[in-house]
Amino acid sequence: MRTAKQLLITVAVLLCSTVASAHDFEVDGIYYNIISSSDLTVEVTYKGTYSDSYTEYSGAVVIPQTVTYYSKTYSVTTIEYSAFSGCRGLTSIEIPSSVTTLANLAFEDCTGLTSVTIPNSVTSIGSYAFSGCTGLTSISVEKGNAVYDSRENCNAIIETQTNTLISGCKNTIIPNSVTTIGDCAFSECTGLTSVTIPNSVTTIGSDAFFGCTGLTSVTIPNSVTTIGNDAFEDCSGLTSITIGNSVTTIGLGAFEDCTRLTSVTIPNSVTTIGDFAFCNCARLTSVTIPNSVTTIGLGAFLNTAWYNNQPDGLVYAGKVLYKYKGTMPQNTSIVIEDGTLGITSSAFEYCARLTSVTIPNSVTTIGSGAFLNCSGLTSITIPGSVTTIGGGAFGECTGLTSVTIPNSVTTIGDRAFSGCDGLTSVTIGNSVTTIGNSAFYKCTGLTSVTIPNSVTTIGSGAFSGCDGLTSVTIPNSVTTIASGAFRDCTNLKEIYSLSETPPVFYSINTFSDYSATLYVPIGAKETYQTTDYWKEFANIVEMDFTGITEISPDATDGFGNGVIYDLNGRPVNEPAKGGIYIIGGKKVVL
Repeated sequence: MRTAKQLLITVAVLLCSTVASAHDFEVDGIYYNIISSSDLTVEVTYKGTYSDSYTEYSGAVVIPQTVTYYSKTYSVTTIEYSAFSGCRGLTSIEIPSSVTTLANLAFEDCTGLTSVTIPNSVTSIGSYAFSGCTGLTSISVEKGNAVYDSRENCNAIIETQTNTLISGCKNTIIPNSVTTIGDCAFSECTGLTSVTIPNSVTTIGSDAFFGCTGLTSVTIPNSVTTIGNDAFEDCSGLTSITIGNSVTTIGLGAFEDCTRLTSVTIPNSVTTIGDFAFCNCARLTSVTIPNSVTTIGLGAFLNTAWYNNQPDGLVYAGKVLYKYKGTMPQNTSIVIEDGTLGITSSAFEYCARLTSVTIPNSVTTIGSGAFLNCSGLTSITIPGSVTTIGGGAFGECTGLTSVTIPNSVTTIGDRAFSGCDGLTSVTIGNSVTTIGNSAFYKCTGLTSVTIPNSVTTIGSGAFSGCDGLTSVTIPNSVTTIASGAFRDCTNLKEIYSLSETPPVFYSINTFSDYSATLYVPIGAKETYQTTDYWKEFANIVEMDFTGITEISPDATDGFGNGVIYDLNGRPVNEPAKGGIYIIGGKKVVL
């Protein structure tokens, strides 16, 4: 996972070399940019362009609180982006109490830097601020006229009038003025052995302590709500973690490759555990997951002793169905136990022998790829408790012939039913607001689709390759139709767009063929004819859509109760699902 991250850093550095501007002035070997001429504030920067910065600062650098330039005295408030980046000859830095911000990459790759004192005035430590500082063994923080002495387990305060750094400590104490620890702030600081995070911190960013292999324990305070992606990944020395009871999300790979971690207790505030969160924690034997957790990501506990020791069959993590383990027998029917809150990503992936599954009304989340490539699954009942269907949840379930998405669902994820070529009927609930990218890609068995009036966005390629589609109705709630949404729907004959304002197209490839008849509201024809991409339709016909009271398959109840008419008042013997008709004096979309 690190290769991509390192590439991003490299790209960022290269980009910076082309856009960075020259410094404003220099005093006593330190370079500055003026932040505000009216407030008289400056930031410490580098000389000229980024590419010149690697040898600009070396030895011991003392930054003053104020600096005078052209008879004006400025306050030094910021260490700018990459100000000391790559200054491998820098051995120590003194940051004044006027500084409030250490920006992204401020001391990146300062390999000669062994200790840093961060004043209590600092409120923001940026992404990658100390990334690659492999010689860094001490970060101390002022507290009034005192410094934490981390040699005494970060508890003792050594009184001093000079705020001199206590040498030899290998712990990090972050000041209680800091609310966010930025992405990669202490990434790969291998000399650090412990970290003390104050109750002021609410967010620990992505990669914040990645690769801090010397860390042995971490306590995340109750103030923190989010542990970012890969925040403690590859902290291979970590043996214990305490997670505060305000954390709601444990990010992707947050503790991945923490190979010495043996147990974890997740507080009942947590609702989401991200993909690979504890992956490859080989010694992790004890996992406590509360009932609050509804979503557990792909491979969250892959290659842990806890998972490997589970018997074959359904494996539950708290109230979440985590995985079907082992070889599934032929023609297997699964009944998920009552009270289950979620089905995790890839829970039944490639279980081709699964023919039916009963999902209880307690389930709220069906994770990404939960039933991916379950080709033997012929039917599925999604209960009304489900609010989210993840990306690829039923992708390539070629045996599925019909699916009803309940009114509780608000989002159909990307590729959710992609490749379900046996699907002939889809009912989309009237709470869905987004149909994800390629959600029904190559569902070649679909002949029509009715999109409910709740949908605002139809994603890229949502119905691409559905060459069986002959009719589609786009309700007036839709504002955006992404590129390729109906590409390669080669048999599409009728398109009903109910909005007087044409939904936004991003590409002419939204439809491959513009020979279908486009029906639009009375008075809107000229607007469609002059709007990009919509104007490509050769046959645009105005139609009276007023009075349409429902967009629902329930309209089929009227089939046996009288004559069905088109909107021009002509009887219809074989109405097409997805078309607009008059049934019992009401205009409906089948």
